[in-house]
Amino acid sequence: MKIQQGLTSLFAGLFVAMFLLGTAGCSSGSGSALQMASSLPPTSPYGYVGATTCTQASLQGVLIKNPAGDAQVGTTATWQVSAGGCANMTFTPVGLSAIQVVAGTASYQRQYLQAANSVQESGTLSALNTAGQVVATITISSQTFNITSGTVTTGTLPCTVYAAQATLIAPVDQNGNPLSGPPTDVFTVTSDRAFRILSVQNMNGAFTPAVDPTQLPPAPALSFQAQIPAIGVDPIVFYIADIANPANQNTCTTTVTVQTQANQTVAPTCSLTISQDTFAPGASMVLTLAVTNGPAASLSLLVNGEPVAYPVIGPNTVYAPSVSGSATATVMSASGIANTCGVNFTIGTPTTLNLECDSQNNGKNGNTNCAVPGDLISATLFKTHGGKCTQGDTWGVDAVHNFIWTSGNCKGDFIVTYLE
Repeated sequence: MKIQQGLTSLFAGLFVAMFLLGTAGCSSGSGSALQMASSLPPTSPYGYVGATTCTQASLQGVLIKNPAGDAQVGTTATWQVSAGGCANMTFTPVGLSAIQVVAGTASYQRQYLQAANSVQESGTLSALNTAGQVVATITISSQTFNITSGTVTTGTLPCTVYAAQATLIAPVDQNGNPLSGPPTDVFTVTSDRAFRILSVQNMNGAFTPAVDPTQLPPAPALSFQAQIPAIGVDPIVFYIADIANPANQNTCTTTVTVQTQANQTVAPTCSLTISQDTFAPGASMVLTLAVTNGPAASLSLLVNGEPVAYPVIGPNTVYAPSVSGSATATVMSASGIANTCGVNFTIGTPTTLNLECDSQNNGKNGNTNCAVPGDLISATLFKTHGGKCTQGDTWGVDAVHNFIWTSGNCKGDFIVTYLE
């Protein structure tokens, strides 16, 4: 496994070890300073180009280590050689090929495949003449470290996320307004390797972290606080990326439920209205439930004592029973205090009659209203006696006031269905 060049973010609770060897100056195998033969003629095959003295040399590496200071089998480290003040040099890591030292630096990688104690990275820094011949060398080494047995985690990046409290209680006044700010929860995202949080999406747009989670240092477990002010259920999605392989990304989701204050002493109030007073058996009854004085934690609806599904506040359609009766709604606060509201209705017997409606005596622009002796359900034009009768233009129904109207000289017979 290769570490991407420029790897800077590593496991939380783990740390990045920088192995440095400080040198006051490069020395040759005999212990003398590594001098450039500047006294030789410029045309000499043993002459140098550049500075005359190597002023410093070091070997440093970036290696993932655990709190005990040990790396893991399979880890790949990136090492960098620095040789300031020198020109035309190579560095040969132990067991690897020589690399050029360009502009005073060179880098290479090594993967550690076996467990071992007191491992040390080292190599030979060589000064070359213009003919490419080695004229002086020095060995530079890192500090020692251990390689522990184990495997490097690869494959799909898993994640789990949970909130410290799945249900929060939001302090509110009797109108459902926050009293002292939204509740705060602690979120923890975990995986089997170091990762970073790319972004967080809250479906209700109410997620307010105290610290930007995308700025947290990478780790296999990341925790932070966030405020959840919205009453109800908040799904929260975390987008994360693998540190060793940023293209390996995943999502994990949690939900937090925010309820009203547990010691709320004022219950929400409700009103229940109905689209009309009288219905035929099995007809659609449109009931509208309104809630004030604070949010409702739960609600229920009874029609003639029987439970009826009524999932939302607002207009809802239920079917009329076979006998007259009432509908009753109950709303309850989070603390269990309830209020009830209701409405009465009538189940009538559908009756049909033939009703003549004539606007010819009222002129072209006059209207004639023909009353229906009950709650109007429907009307159909059966026969035209004069004029042009077009529904919506020269004739129509008014189910609220229970009549048929005609205009524009329309005269016709209508079959009307109504409830007595």
